[in-house]
Amino acid sequence: MRIVCKYCGHVWDGEPERTWTLTAPFPDKEGRVTITVMGIFRCPVCGRSWRGVVAKYKAGGEASGGRAWRDRLIEILNSATRITLNEIAEKLGGKFKKESIAKAISYLIRSGQVRGRLEGDVFVRE
Repeated sequence: MRIVCKYCGHVWDGEPERTWTLTAPFPDKEGRVTITVMGIFRCPVCGRSWRGVVAKYKAGGEASGGRAWRDRLIEILNSATRITLNEIAEKLGGKFKKESIAKAISYLIRSGQVRGRLEGDVFVRE
């Protein structure tokens, strides 16, 4: 990939030193989840390093599984009095990490779409 140093402007072809992924805690209107691949770059001329986006893509959605997972998550949370994040992940098809589900549940609680609380890895409906 073509990399441009944001400090000195040097241009070279290479790869990031390290990469990791970030998953959006909430899908878009079509139910697709945005996945961003981040990376650390180091300039061979000035030696400075910085973080940047390597790639972004969308996964899932109504075209690949029916309803948006947000709607399914709300339905799951409203139908159970106590449910673990692992059980929720299984009901959502095992596509999402517990951390992403916990973030989504926290958002739903804050926005008033779901009544309840997270106690560790367990959602308790009020």
